[in-house]
Amino acid sequence: MAQDSAVHNPKLDAALDAAKKGYVVFPAHNPTFEDGGVTACSCQDPKCNAIGKHPRFPGWQQQATKDEAQIREWWKRYPNANIATPTGAAFGLGVVDLDTGEAEDEANRLGYVQGGAVVKTGRGRQLHFDPNGRKIKNTSSEIASGLDTRGEGGLVILPGSIHYSGKSYEWEVEPNGHKPVAPEWMPERGVILKDASFDTAAALQGFDEGQRNSGAASLAGKLRNSGVPEDAARELVLKAARNSRPPLDDDEALAVLESIYSRYPAGDKEVSLSLSLNTEDTRDILRIKSFAELVPPNKPRSYVVGGLVPERFASAFYGDGGVAKSLNAMHLGQCVARGEEWLEHATKQMPVLYLDFELDEEEQARRGHEVAHGMGYTEPPTDIHYLCAAGATTRETFQAALDFCVEHGEGLLIVDSLGVALEGDAEASRDVLGFFRNVAGLFRAAGITVLLIDHQSKLQAGERYQNKTMFGSVYKSNMVRSVIQFETRDRAEGKLHLTLRHKKTNFGTLQNPFGARVVFEYDRTTIEYEELSAADLAEEGTMNSRDRVLKALEDLGTAYPEDIAEATGVARKTVKNALTALKNQGKVQLTGNTKGQAQEVSLASLPYKGQGHFIDRVQDPEDEWEDI
Repeated sequence: MAQDSAVHNPKLDAALDAAKKGYVVFPAHNPTFEDGGVTACSCQDPKCNAIGKHPRFPGWQQQATKDEAQIREWWKRYPNANIATPTGAAFGLGVVDLDTGEAEDEANRLGYVQGGAVVKTGRGRQLHFDPNGRKIKNTSSEIASGLDTRGEGGLVILPGSIHYSGKSYEWEVEPNGHKPVAPEWMPERGVILKDASFDTAAALQGFDEGQRNSGAASLAGKLRNSGVPEDAARELVLKAARNSRPPLDDDEALAVLESIYSRYPAGDKEVSLSLSLNTEDTRDILRIKSFAELVPPNKPRSYVVGGLVPERFASAFYGDGGVAKSLNAMHLGQCVARGEEWLEHATKQMPVLYLDFELDEEEQARRGHEVAHGMGYTEPPTDIHYLCAAGATTRETFQAALDFCVEHGEGLLIVDSLGVALEGDAEASRDVLGFFRNVAGLFRAAGITVLLIDHQSKLQAGERYQNKTMFGSVYKSNMVRSVIQFETRDRAEGKLHLTLRHKKTNFGTLQNPFGARVVFEYDRTTIEYEELSAADLAEEGTMNSRDRVLKALEDLGTAYPEDIAEATGVARKTVKNALTALKNQGKVQLTGNTKGQAQEVSLASLPYKGQGHFIDRVQDPEDEWEDI
């Protein structure tokens, strides 16, 4: 009996109990305490702002389980772990989290009907409900101060866990097999996400109470996007409204239909891609002013990434496939969200949205965590968000992204990738210009910086990689303000060595090429700045001969002229002339070592004792190099 009590783990008991109550669970980090106060999160990240409230491993949504053996194995490995469960339609769980009296009052005013499980947290209460297949947004104090919602991609901590305040999570009302459905006020407050996989046939059978208006709007939007004329759509929307439970008034349903069709006319691809930026008075955007009215800024131009990504304008990464453009963009996004340097370029800290047109949530979750691990963190920062475009139209996706960025103050949107997002012909100027006018232009108007990831056309025989441009219409590169090309310099097992070229800027000066090293290891991807060698820089053609010689000597320490010529790709005669000029300037010195007629040199800033004495100065520089 004494042996049993020694191994008894209340956290494990609570996790098993939650599974019996119908929740799939997984281990989360937990707060650590010392002398009665919280000291840190068990993740050991000093910057952690979600103490005891985030997963211990990636892939937690897929791995969450009710399986007893797996739960026992997890809590044997992490005996102090908090108990977490994912939220969202797939898990049949939505949560309203109330942390303040104001939040409680607002929930009561909105008529939140309880009847499901209620959890006492460290600061308030969680009210559990059934999303009924609807996708709920994760919000934080958007409806009222201290009133949060948890849905798609979210999680909550369950009883048996410890809050960072030191209080325990407890059941106030245990699950009884029944949860109220998503509250009726959620669509009105914009908490319901549009379902990308909209089922038109099911919609015609009507909608339940609380879903009728939003359902009619989704049906109307689906019909409009499919090119159905408004007259025909009217009959279908009325059918769905009359089949709803209870029926939706005809006039109300028709008002929804007319709103959708007047805002987004059917049958025009270019118009269907247009977004809408909600402003109090759009006329102010288009107000014509005298240049005398325009006040010049009294501060330097602002960059999201110093010298490379100007704030509020579109920039682009491009290159062949397999050069880690997306991984570098993910790394850049996490650096910006944390306010850390990206490859030795300063960043301006701001929230980031990664808009994914190519992969899916599972793969991006893996990448995001691997990049974070490579940076020395346990998980990505909370201020980089993810939106998967799979299954939705381009217009719907960008509208959702624009609305989220405006609502949540996102400063940087990363689009992966432009070729897929364009929803048109990349080689047609009309489609490219339409994208930048109708989509990118709205983000610029909202003050949001856009970073586009794009491909380049196939390399032809004898063509230099450096001369390749973004694939398709020249207007792609014309419409962005900064362009960075990626090329693989060297590829080894588990490593990539990249060259990044700043090919275009409308502001300031082009940055010199620089390198990046990408190292792939189990559960981590490390991306670091890598200095280019003199030979690499010479190949880029961005340094004059004297600078190349100096750079070569920095790399080599000491060298003979032929070594410098080989390292830089500069002709031997040009190297000789450069060394003569550099000696006259006191930047290069002889070491006293010779090889045939050639004399070894080093930088003058590196005193070198050659053949028993220091070389300070030569009397006749021209004579010194005559026979080299």
